[in-house]
Amino acid sequence: MTDAANEYDLFLSYARIDDDQGAVTHLTEKIRAIFAHRTKRPLRVFFDRQDIQTAQLWEERIGGALRRSTLLVAVVTDEYLSSRWCRSEWDHFASEERGLAGRNAQRRIFPVYLHGEPKPSKPSAVTQRWLRDIRSRQHVDLDETTEESEAYDERISRLTDDLIESLARPAGAEPGDAPEPDIEHHDMRTGYVKEGTRFVRLLAEAVNVTIVGMTNENLAAMLQEALARKRRQLGDANAFWGSLRIVFLSDDLLKLVNDGRSEYPDPGYELTQRELAAGYGRRSIEGFLKRSGSAKWQLYESQFFPPFAGALLERPDGRRVVQLIVRRPQRRAPDQLYLEFEDQTDQYFGAAFEDVVHYSSEVNRVVPIGLPRDGGFKCVGARFLQNVLVDGSRQQGWLPIVLVVTWWNRSGRAEPVLQLRTEENSTRELERLSHLAGYIELDPGQSASRPAEFELPQELVDKAAANRIRMETGSAPPGELQFVTTRTYLHHDKEHLFFYVYSFDLPGHFQFPQRAQMCHLPVEKLLRIRKNQTLGNAIKLAEHGSLPDPTALEIVALNLSIHGLTNIADRLRTLSQSPGATLGGELEELKRIEKDTRERQRSGVAEVELRGLSGLQYREFFTMLLPLYSKLGISGAADCLAQLRGDTRSKQALERLTELYDDEDVIASIPVEL
Repeated sequence: MTDAANEYDLFLSYARIDDDQGAVTHLTEKIRAIFAHRTKRPLRVFFDRQDIQTAQLWEERIGGALRRSTLLVAVVTDEYLSSRWCRSEWDHFASEERGLAGRNAQRRIFPVYLHGEPKPSKPSAVTQRWLRDIRSRQHVDLDETTEESEAYDERISRLTDDLIESLARPAGAEPGDAPEPDIEHHDMRTGYVKEGTRFVRLLAEAVNVTIVGMTNENLAAMLQEALARKRRQLGDANAFWGSLRIVFLSDDLLKLVNDGRSEYPDPGYELTQRELAAGYGRRSIEGFLKRSGSAKWQLYESQFFPPFAGALLERPDGRRVVQLIVRRPQRRAPDQLYLEFEDQTDQYFGAAFEDVVHYSSEVNRVVPIGLPRDGGFKCVGARFLQNVLVDGSRQQGWLPIVLVVTWWNRSGRAEPVLQLRTEENSTRELERLSHLAGYIELDPGQSASRPAEFELPQELVDKAAANRIRMETGSAPPGELQFVTTRTYLHHDKEHLFFYVYSFDLPGHFQFPQRAQMCHLPVEKLLRIRKNQTLGNAIKLAEHGSLPDPTALEIVALNLSIHGLTNIADRLRTLSQSPGATLGGELEELKRIEKDTRERQRSGVAEVELRGLSGLQYREFFTMLLPLYSKLGISGAADCLAQLRGDTRSKQALERLTELYDDEDVIASIPVEL
């Protein structure tokens, strides 16, 4: 039974005005009658019917009763919330509850809504906090009942049963006769997704990780920071998770996500932005994973809307931490709340994450491998995309790829539009400029029906080019792709590339998303960027080891001479023919010129130093890209071509470079990419 030291079982807290018609008195008498009938003893209630005039009287009469009462029934109304005496009574019992030990804290306050849930006008901050505490508790609502109705009696009866149960328990005991064996109690932590510091720390400490997301658009940066922290903590530059599994939502299900991008009143445009975010999420994560140097990761695509979003993180001691995202409509991902707790002893949540992975399909995009043939491409096999173009792999074969040369005409001036490759939009050749390049993919479900060898269908190539534009825009802008030519690119340490080159005339008013990092650059600046890249290639070659291969030095010298650096180009040619010579003096001069010719480009709120042009566009800037620019009417291209063709030395250098770049044996002998 209740503590014998207490004089009262129950303290009735109410605003005096609410008993003007006897409503509180009637409620009290009902509770007394039901209690006496069920327990065969009277209920000891402190029910003060006199107004409190001063704080001194409250302390003397009411304060003493509070300290000698076990439970509080609070008759909550708008008037109740405006009474400082009522708040003092509530605060006394709330403090008593907090004083009991942690998880065994006994319920001591029982709210009763006399006229429904109170809705005070312009409540103060203190009242708002008080109201949140009231709403968080189990309550009895008498608003829709009359004092003589069966519903009224039933609700008062349930309230009295709760009071009897609480009075029958020793202080600090759990509700019920005995603890239920299937109820587990967990410490809970909450926070907002945008406050990602804790998630990064948990990722860094975890051994195995499973992440179920919708678009995962901001995940790559957190993974990168966590992996860097993990490697510092372990002192191992190659450390990685034992397993890392990431689940995306399939494209078909993105339309079902209500992430509340309320700045877009057009649902169609909102979906486009979500699809773009998902695309950038995948590319940034794939790029990070490829650069990590580990193969202990898998990407999945869920064909069913998962029952939750969140992460399962297994710690070194075997404990599993769960973070679940509470998704609310009209809330963007960073503004959503997460709940963090340890998994059940039966590993229920671990099994739930396994179910999501099991019913998802692994993201294994398939690309064809083959050989160039008569201006087309003969497919002789297929590979998973994540395993191709790995630096130093020495893999054989050719990959077909599309290159879309985008340009526009603004204010009567035609300009090329290139992409600055970043960790958000690309997987390779970061901080270089490139027109839109993309893989040609095969449907993995049709592998059994494909012949062993087949000609790559033109419609599949056209589709890949259109998809590449869509990846950066969300939908193809008005215009028509124009096929231009095919080109080959030889790698010295991995598969070669066969390019299908297109041009695409963008509307002059078109705006790309910021993450696309598309920028329009005049030909003059592109020339300066390529010149600096040539100097960087020369330095890279000179620093590689002993005196470079003569053919590699020739390639560097030819490129330098095209950009007007004839003096140092001639010295490099001479050194290439002198056994035992070193590049000490020339290397210092190259470094000085390279530093003085660096070009920068704004990326978001920062500026980055450009590392040059992407592979094919560097090698064939003068033989493919510049002639195409000239044909499209891009300012400066025709003049530059005329100058090159009028200079015998430059013309001969271009012819020789074409010969060397097309020789597989020559490229295979070069230790770095030039």
